Amino acid sequence: MSVTINGTTGIDTIQDGIVTTAKIAADAVTTPKIADTVNLGRRNLIINGAFTIAQRSTSETGVNTNGYKTVDRWNYNRDTASVLTMSQDTNAPDGFANSFKILVTTTATPGTTDQDRIEQRIESQNVQHLKYGTSGAQQLTVSFWVKTNKTGNWSVGLYMDSSGYTISQAYTVNSADTWEYKTVTFAANTAQAMTGNFRLWFTFAAGTDRKSGTSNTWSTSTTNRAVGQSVNLLDTINNYWQITGVQMEVGDTATSFEHRPYGEELLACCRYYWTETFYGQGYQSASNDYSEMIQHPVEMRAAPTRSFTGSILYSSNINSAQISGNPGGSGKWITRVYLRAAGTGYLQYGQAFQLDAEL
Repeated sequence: MSVTINGTTGIDTIQDGIVTTAKIAADAVTTPKIADTVNLGRRNLIINGAFTIAQRSTSETGVNTNGYKTVDRWNYNRDTASVLTMSQDTNAPDGFANSFKILVTTTATPGTTDQDRIEQRIESQNVQHLKYGTSGAQQLTVSFWVKTNKTGNWSVGLYMDSSGYTISQAYTVNSADTWEYKTVTFAANTAQAMTGNFRLWFTFAAGTDRKSGTSNTWSTSTTNRAVGQSVNLLDTINNYWQITGVQMEVGDTATSFEHRPYGEELLACCRYYWTETFYGQGYQSASNDYSEMIQHPVEMRAAPTRSFTGSILYSSNINSAQISGNPGGSGKWITRVYLRAAGTGYLQYGQAFQLDAEL
């Protein structure tokens, strides 16, 4: 029996369209095929890229020194004499709850070798898959949302701590006071192996020595640290710059932002910084110190430095000046806290403490 299809008669026509095992196998959705077309899970090398975690503070005024000020994992590095307000802000593009905001309160003009920036420092062990220093080195794509009152060219860059190799290039803000989405792809570094920590930084003011190098080229020259930067955010009081949705991933294509649960992102931040109020009670005899061990929520990057703030809650039997971290009793997993009572008896206490193991 023959069948006519589209004016053609014959069994062969039907057979060409038959679904066979071989054809199913050829067209099947397989794990390698998915991997070839989709960048699967944990692709963002940045922690707290949506700025949801702010253990230290949600806002700091009068910022005029380097360091971690508000949102977790983002370090302020400065050379100028500017003064800023830094905050975790609720103004953000659709799909995000927070952003990081810098507001200028005291102006500055960057000197020749100055560079003011925010940066995230990444452990070397977390970027070995970039294969730097080999012919198979990977490109990196950085994507983010930015908003500022200053239009023009801004610079974003990468830096290798161990070798001083750096690369940077410009992104352009086209409209003032408007959230804009940006993507920047960085060339692979085939020349220098990753033996130290890695940085992603965003520059908002730079002198001529820091921005006169060659765009998207790895070099040890300081002129490559802020290539393309033409805007000086620090030139007028109340200038501002905001950012959120920061993602850095392998390859030449930006994918949608990898949103992680709040608790998971918090634990990732706690590897580097943890703050908590600890309460305890016990019985102490004579002049012996009473101590307790505090277990950290995750293994910290290194044995942390400790500080204590706020009021101490205590009974009449405790010498409050003695609550502190014992330097000999702290490691990546545990911190020791000890007290000394005024005499034998029951004591109770509570105090906020901070553990810092930032890069």
